[in-house]
Amino acid sequence: LVEAVRALREQTASPGPPAAIGIGAFGPLDLRPGAGCGRLLSTPKPGWSGIDLVGPFRDAFGVPVAVDTDVTAAALAECRW
Repeated sequence: LVEAVRALREQTASPGPPAAIGIGAFGPLDLRPGAGCGRLLSTPKPGWSGIDLVGPFRDAFGVPVAVDTDVTAAALAECRW
C-alpha cells in the first residue's frame, strides 16, 4: 500500500490533493460501517488478510476514503462512462 499511496501522491502533485478517494479492491472485504470497514477479510492471497486498505490513504491525504469491491467499482465506472 505504501507504493499505491506514493503513486497517488505523484499523480496529484500538480493538480493538488484529491477531494476524496475511492478504492476498488479484491475481496472479501469488510464493508460494514465502523472501525473495520475497508479491511480485507480472510483471503488466500499471501500477506493480505486483515490489511486496512482505507487507513493509509486517509492518513496520507486527510480526505474521505470509500472502498467497495473491484466488481462494484468497475460497474460504477461503466455507468459513469
